[in-house]
Amino acid sequence: MAQPPEPIALQTQNFPSDYKPLLDLVIPLFQRQFDQNRACLAGGVDSNNLAAKDVTFTVNVPGTEAWISINNQLGSGWTSTTAVSNGFAAPRYRVNASGQLQFSGAMEHNAALGALPVTLVSGLPVTQYNEDMITWIQVFDGSGNKFQGTALVRMDNSGALTLRAWSVTSTSGSGTANAVEFLSLDNIFYTPLLPNPGVYSVFPITVPVPFSKPSAVELLQIQDTGSSPPPTILGGIDWTWGDFQKIVVRNVTGLVIGRQYQVTLRVWP
Repeated sequence: MAQPPEPIALQTQNFPSDYKPLLDLVIPLFQRQFDQNRACLAGGVDSNNLAAKDVTFTVNVPGTEAWISINNQLGSGWTSTTAVSNGFAAPRYRVNASGQLQFSGAMEHNAALGALPVTLVSGLPVTQYNEDMITWIQVFDGSGNKFQGTALVRMDNSGALTLRAWSVTSTSGSGTANAVEFLSLDNIFYTPLLPNPGVYSVFPITVPVPFSKPSAVELLQIQDTGSSPPPTILGGIDWTWGDFQKIVVRNVTGLVIGRQYQVTLRVWP
């Protein structure tokens, strides 16, 4: 840290005597200003003399998030019309209470798939490694016969769910099929604890602030209050202006489901 300025002592004898009456009036004013500036610089800059103010609020991430539809993220040719008409849920996912990625629902493909692997869903929360899961499948062969069996589905670290292979009660299911009548997505991928896959249902959160319309909001710290000592979490913030002396926090990234966090912001006027 830089050293504060050296003390300055203004004295009338250091100036021509003709100016003494004027100097006797102005020197005390200048001296007080110099002394106050030096004291301020010597104390350094901290949260007490900043124009900005720090604000803290709590985020309680729910234990289980609502299902998120992925119908609009299905791969080419995949639909859920037949599955839904037979009483199954449309494809969806959520992060469960253990922080794992869980899928539900069913889907179908009404034309020849061609060579595997085939993309089922894209744009999912990115996991830290590839993981495979066995699920149930029913396919048609080229003659329209139905065969039931199991399929290998992979969740990869690019955010894609892919059909890698299947094993059915017919040799015609070795790598191509005329159609997939039913593919179940009811399974859980035991991935590492996932951070926020989008926006948790606890958001938006309205936070009181000292200023009517802040010029900037800086994320200082996120702490998991459920641990001792509470660890600091890396993340980011999405916010906008709210009503008078309020901001609306639309999202805080880096949070894990079922945990409580204390978030500290620095708000600038």
